[in-house]
Amino acid sequence: MVVMHGKNKQEERVNRIIIRNHPESTTSCDSNSSPCSKYFSWKSIVDWILGVVLLVFSLPAIGVLMAIVRLTSSGPGLFRQVRTGKDGKSFTMYKIRTMTKNAEEQTGPIWARIKDSRVTPVGRFLRKLHLDELPQLFNVLKGEMSLVGPRPERPEFVDMLAEQISGYKNRLAAKPGITGLAQLNLPPDSDLNSVRRKLVLDLQYLRQGTLFLDIRIILCTGLRIFKLSEGISLRFFGLGRSISQEQLEYHMPPLGESTGKRLLKLHAAHDSSIEDEYSLAFSMKVVEFVKHLLHDEEIEGPEINRYIEDAIQGFHDSALQHSQSNSEVGIHPDPVSE
Repeated sequence: MVVMHGKNKQEERVNRIIIRNHPESTTSCDSNSSPCSKYFSWKSIVDWILGVVLLVFSLPAIGVLMAIVRLTSSGPGLFRQVRTGKDGKSFTMYKIRTMTKNAEEQTGPIWARIKDSRVTPVGRFLRKLHLDELPQLFNVLKGEMSLVGPRPERPEFVDMLAEQISGYKNRLAAKPGITGLAQLNLPPDSDLNSVRRKLVLDLQYLRQGTLFLDIRIILCTGLRIFKLSEGISLRFFGLGRSISQEQLEYHMPPLGESTGKRLLKLHAAHDSSIEDEYSLAFSMKVVEFVKHLLHDEEIEGPEINRYIEDAIQGFHDSALQHSQSNSEVGIHPDPVSE
């Protein structure tokens, strides 16, 4: 079995099957360490200027909507929630409250669902027109958010998603946004594949972002308030994007670092201590779980790690049995170490 190490993509090749063990960084915009657009070095100035202008026009609407929310359901008009921002730093994000008071008291942190019973009638109207996002203009002026960028996720979900989705934390290379390329093209997150699809467009935006692109995204978002057909508005502003299966597969679950190291360590050990029949058996086990890794869409991170652990354990058991049988006839190979 041959294992080759690439310097950039850190790809491990096992019998012509590629295992991508991507390094994650919050300073590059994708798993290939592609740099973010130079636009992001001065984008904060644009955000602040446009944020002030938009907030001046939005303040009366924010005040009226908060009053309506308070009159129609118990609880505050303004909702505060901790989100993860640039470089993984947490901040308090503001929204007009759209759910019942203490909506997660029984469930804990969960994603909103279609026809979510926790959403109030007024809240459903606000969400439909995205008016509940208006207070985030304060976050823009505080330098915590941008007008355009990846949506900020809750800290409770970030680490979990990073374990399941390769390169997920690369989206933290820039400030999160009120709207964005992914939000315009795709529906709200509902499962891991929907998050992977948005990640593809988030990273595309970070690599190709420009002031002209931001202006088109902001105008397209504004038209959605008036319920203009999404397909028409996306085509008009040239914002429609398609996502290939290859792009999605690139963000399949990464190998756990500790498990990957154990795998390589065992491979190094078996060269001098295990005969070809055991090397072949181990190689076949590796090929088996890698095929699942690359081709079975239903398998998620924990199951992939289980395949890895099974392969390691199977090899280790075979090594011990072989070592014991050799010891009985006076052969003493070097021990396999984990």
